[in-house]
Amino acid sequence: MSPTTCPLNRGKTILYWLGFIRSALFGMPVRVITFRRTPHPAAFKSKGIRIVSLWSKGLDGLAEQEEIWTALSLLDQHEPIHTRRVIKYIRTIFLAPFVGGGAYIQVGKICLINLAQLPVNCSARERIIAIAALLVHEATHGVFLHRGISCLGRNRHRIERICDLKQTDVLNRLA
Repeated sequence: MSPTTCPLNRGKTILYWLGFIRSALFGMPVRVITFRRTPHPAAFKSKGIRIVSLWSKGLDGLAEQEEIWTALSLLDQHEPIHTRRVIKYIRTIFLAPFVGGGAYIQVGKICLINLAQLPVNCSARERIIAIAALLVHEATHGVFLHRGISCLGRNRHRIERICDLKQTDVLNRLA
């Protein structure tokens, strides 16, 4: 039986395309919104990553963009391997209040983050470390999706476990 006619490969291909279609339907409107926002200038210039907020004007959006930039800088100082992963698999970090923690959209390599989901009763350094770990978690999702491994079906729990391990690894090293 050739690889293209194997029922197992057909099932993996269907799951991959279902995930891609879901990502495209949700990703395109988000991509349009993010390109209409002003990115954080230092992050865009030095790393090529657009950090944008739903609130393009106002102190909330600027303060959150600065927190993300500080987390990227901290990650770059202490974990250059993980920084390269984030730069390779995340082009846009969109601060969105409508997601629970974080999400990754394959189309456009967009990372959605809701900083309101982070614990409030921690220090500023702990919050920055948590943001850096969350970025690594979402970039690890990008690695799997780039290799054609969708986060649907039976793979979901295994992929989440691996992403959580990478996130915990960064938390422990930076703490």
